Amino acid sequence: MPERAGLSWGLPEDRFAHRAGMITKAEVRAIALGHLDLPLTGVLWDVGAGSGSVAVECARLTPDLRVIAVERNERDGERIRANAVAHHVSVEVVTGTAPEVFEVLPEPDRIFIGGGGLDVLDAALDRLRSGGTIVATYAALDRAAAAWGRLGSLVQVAVSRGEAIGKPRSLRLAAENPVFVCWGPS
Repeated sequence: MPERAGLSWGLPEDRFAHRAGMITKAEVRAIALGHLDLPLTGVLWDVGAGSGSVAVECARLTPDLRVIAVERNERDGERIRANAVAHHVSVEVVTGTAPEVFEVLPEPDRIFIGGGGLDVLDAALDRLRSGGTIVATYAALDRAAAAWGRLGSLVQVAVSRGEAIGKPRSLRLAAENPVFVCWGPS
């Protein structure tokens, strides 16, 4: 039987080149992608893209969507390009500091914010097309609470991954840092 392509998202971190663990974790990425409710066409910004894992996954899921990764660090921008090539997808990389760089970008239908302060979120909301959605992730509760006030929805994602320990092998759960995922307006 011929191999068929499947629909998957929330790829493991080891499928992406990244800098010192600076990547949206697979489980958080899966939740964020679900809340982005990706349109088949239009424009998506991945702000504070880091490794570009969110941008790459969006481009994998919706190849006719114009995906733009915004990253201030040029080395990370090169890493995003390499990850896009490795996954055979098209991701445009714009190097610059948010929110100032937003002025040169086309109006987005969807925005993922993986880093930055509330000034970035506010500027993104100002540029979002009517009917669009923003998903933003935060490690700090105060920023997440403020984002919830602007976007309307929030969930905390706390993940523990199984790992082997000792001899004979036993299983323990190793906790990842909790992340707050905020989204809206929809």
